[in-house]
Amino acid sequence: MQYDEQQDCYVCAAGRKLLFHHESTQRNRQGYFLTTAYYRCDSCVGCPCREACCKAKSGTPKELRVKTDLVRLSDDSRKNIKTERGITLRMNRSIQVEGAFGVLKSNHKFKRFLTRGRANISTELYLLCMGYNLNKLCAKCNTGRLKTHLFCLQKE
Repeated sequence: MQYDEQQDCYVCAAGRKLLFHHESTQRNRQGYFLTTAYYRCDSCVGCPCREACCKAKSGTPKELRVKTDLVRLSDDSRKNIKTERGITLRMNRSIQVEGAFGVLKSNHKFKRFLTRGRANISTELYLLCMGYNLNKLCAKCNTGRLKTHLFCLQKE
C-alpha cells in the first residue's frame, strides 16, 4: 500500500483509495499511549485484487490500521541509520558483536554453560565477558590503540 500525504489516504494495488476513517488512542501494558489511525475503502465490490487484499469473507471493505507513532519512529530510525555516523556505527557493531562470540566459542572453547540456575549462569557469563574484555584491553595497550573506539569509514 502506498501512502498519499497530500490527501491523507492509502492507495491499494487496484488503485482504490483507503480514506481516513477515525483515530483511537489506547494505553498498552507498559503504560504508553499508542495512537492508531483507521483507513477504509468505500467499496471493494468487484475489485480484481479483493481476494489477495482482503481476508474477510463477507462484503466488508478493506480496513487498514496504522500505528502513527510507530511509523514516525521508524522514519526517524531509517533517517538516522542512513547518516554517515549511522553507517559507521552499524559497521562497527557488526564487526564487534560477531567477533566477540566467535572468540568466546573458538579461542576460549566455550560450548555451553557449566552451571545451573539463572544466577549461576549470569555469574558465569559475566566472568566470560570480563575475561574477554581484559584480553581486549591488554591487546589495545600493547598495540597503542587505547583511545580509538570506532573504526573510520574508508573513502573511495
